[in-house]
Amino acid sequence: MGRREERMSVEALARASGVKAEEIRFYRRQGLLSGAGRARLAKGAPHVEFIRVARRLGFSPAEIAELLRLEREMRCQDARVLVSRKLDQIRGRNEDIERMVQAVTRLAESCVCERERLSCPLIDALLSGEEPAG
Repeated sequence: MGRREERMSVEALARASGVKAEEIRFYRRQGLLSGAGRARLAKGAPHVEFIRVARRLGFSPAEIAELLRLEREMRCQDARVLVSRKLDQIRGRNEDIERMVQAVTRLAESCVCERERLSCPLIDALLSGEEPAG
């Protein structure tokens, strides 16, 4: 199969899936869509939306590949374990983000800018390397 036919197949899949052709190529490079021949790409169409949703939910290409494998093998319990681990990771990141929000909020609230000062208390607090006390 020539390069032109492959490009047409990718573009057709992209149009049918509502994604850019480069996104389809990225999925193929990551091993998430098989790319040998037009028929195989056409079979990949249902997986494009699966991949897009999984990416939006924070799954890595490796995790998505594992979910696709588990789907093919009909291993629901293993998929549940993988998704539960992802949920724990997301919750951990949320906790980190909440700590950052609180620290930056305290920093912003503690800043009292005075025109006569030679330095900014907010910048000084960041330069000190210490998080604002709360």
